[in-house]
Amino acid sequence: MKHILFFGDSNTWGFDPRTGARYPASVRYPGLLRTMLPADYEIIEAGLNGRTTAYSDGYDGWSSGSEALPMVLKTHDPLDLVVLMLGTNDLKTRLGLTLDDVVKGMRRLVNIVHSPGMWNLRHAPRVLVIAPMHLNGETLLHSPFGDVFGARSVDLSRRLGSAFEALCTAEKCCFFDAGQLGPVTSSDGVHMSPADHRRLAEMLAHIVPSIV
Repeated sequence: MKHILFFGDSNTWGFDPRTGARYPASVRYPGLLRTMLPADYEIIEAGLNGRTTAYSDGYDGWSSGSEALPMVLKTHDPLDLVVLMLGTNDLKTRLGLTLDDVVKGMRRLVNIVHSPGMWNLRHAPRVLVIAPMHLNGETLLHSPFGDVFGARSVDLSRRLGSAFEALCTAEKCCFFDAGQLGPVTSSDGVHMSPADHRRLAEMLAHIVPSIV
């Protein structure tokens, strides 16, 4: 059995912008991927609304991915692949983070997974970093999230792919740019639509077996 952990934010959790509820597993990209891979792949979903790479958003004590990741890894050990799709919430206007800050946050997550001490001297799992789909400026700035993300956020979201790719080259981990799928197509400009989830799952159905 191959154990794959998806660690992400509301788009991994499956936030439905139409209702504020959670998409069913049959809509969420990890759940869809589960149906597309052979039976010997176990998909573990660890998405959380509001999660950043490594920063507190000032409103809660649980948004930092770097603080949560060690416990999540230990909980689901053994793992063959850890998939990290974060960075969107780092772009919130009130945080004032730069592109370099977001890259540093993702590097911290990668280093946590690669840490030998995390795995009791066993081999660490492989890491796949996914740059999220871009924020959609045409809909975002007129949605309820227009006060949370701004034009600068949209611009930075378009630049995450190349920045994360350089990080993955340096850290020797795998990379996929979901930004190549375009901006999210939901009405709020932040969260993935059911069609977006399916397109991402279809891409991962080809990528994941090439890694593990």
